[in-house]
Amino acid sequence: MGYVTLRGGSNLQLRANGGLLLTRAQLSDVPTQNLLLDLDPAHRVFSDNGLTLCSNNQAVYRWNDMSINNSNFIQTFLSKRPLFKTGGLDSKPYVHFTGTDWLGSELTSLFMQDDLTFFIVMVANSSSDPYDTILCRAQDLNWTDGWNIYSNASQDHVTMIRDFHYYAITNAQGVTDVQQIRSFRFKRSAGTQYNKNRVNNGTDSIGTTTNVNNTVVHKTMLGGSWDSPGTDATFMSDFYLYRLLIYNTYFDDATYLSVLNSLNNVYTTY
Repeated sequence: MGYVTLRGGSNLQLRANGGLLLTRAQLSDVPTQNLLLDLDPAHRVFSDNGLTLCSNNQAVYRWNDMSINNSNFIQTFLSKRPLFKTGGLDSKPYVHFTGTDWLGSELTSLFMQDDLTFFIVMVANSSSDPYDTILCRAQDLNWTDGWNIYSNASQDHVTMIRDFHYYAITNAQGVTDVQQIRSFRFKRSAGTQYNKNRVNNGTDSIGTTTNVNNTVVHKTMLGGSWDSPGTDATFMSDFYLYRLLIYNTYFDDATYLSVLNSLNNVYTTY
């Protein structure tokens, strides 16, 4: 197993199990400009700290970012690791967050941005928990000073900025046991502020937002929320993750739809 740096900054990865060569050129299935994070279960999911690629049903120790930022997610606690799975929808691999596990970003400061756009290709599993967290950056259980993407007890797609009590948006198009592209975009920089989310290519749900104090570095968590804060998580979610993209800009409608359609071409979601 190893990496070779190619001219232009691409990485070439040699997989020991089958000799498959993977390069960052494969990111061409989605736009790469302003791309902060690309977690793709088909590439760079490890059962250890970056040496051994996961086989079916193995616990995930490390999931490496496919963008140029190397914002990798990791879990050192064995009992808190999600599972890598093969043979999902359209025979694609996915990572199963079971509701008792999570991964944390190694480069949290990367997500301290005024404008962000998220795309999550996922299947939500049934749950009665009202705050099943998919992705979170915040300082406490009110999710202040950050942002959160979660599912409520009805599996609605819910997103928030700054504080759950004032800036949460609920999109009732979220459902269980069906692959969906759940997306979220917010703008806190100068000018008009926006806070919107969407399921597949449906209608935006729109809310308000406010400036967030980005001076404090909070760890970004995948699959759960910080426990007030601490070394473990709460509000952990049961879902299958097929792809996660984060961009460091608020996409206009045309660009937003273009990325949605690019993902739909890969995952045939709507």
